[in-house]
Amino acid sequence: MKLTSSEANKLLKTYNEELNRLKNLERLSATFRASTGENIDDVRPDYDLQFFSDSKINIVNNIITLKHYINKFNNETVLPCGLTIDQALVVLPLLNDELSILSRLKDRLPKTRCGTFGSNGVVEYEYANYDINKALEIYSKTANTIADIQNHLDIANNTFTFEIEDPVKVDTTSETTNQQVDTK
Repeated sequence: MKLTSSEANKLLKTYNEELNRLKNLERLSATFRASTGENIDDVRPDYDLQFFSDSKINIVNNIITLKHYINKFNNETVLPCGLTIDQALVVLPLLNDELSILSRLKDRLPKTRCGTFGSNGVVEYEYANYDINKALEIYSKTANTIADIQNHLDIANNTFTFEIEDPVKVDTTSETTNQQVDTK
């Protein structure tokens, strides 16, 4: 099966949602309460331990396999900027942190009045200890670098494909998973 990284991540999300759905259904149907005098068989929800166990194991194995292929793709695919996808995913948050700092630095005034100091009315100032224009220049370069990397990532994630083995077909529909569970 051929997938783009974007398609693989959507499939991964689907697997995780289905796994969570099964876990929730199992939580709701694995145990139940009955009042004294109530016929237990009338209130017992359908529950098949083997079905839930097998279904969850199959989904987890699909998740493991798919994540392996995604990680392999991210480790081996080199973007036009010279970074692999996994390197880009590490670099982007670091560059965004730096951009946040540079944003504050570029927007400062060279000299800012802080207020008066003491009872004698001496005015206190705060001075930028750097060239604000240089901060603006570095900010622009960093923002452009982030945009370039992000564009390369977007193109790779939506156009480059990789081959994965067909996932295990998991039928998670049964009487147990389709029933309405009364949680009162």
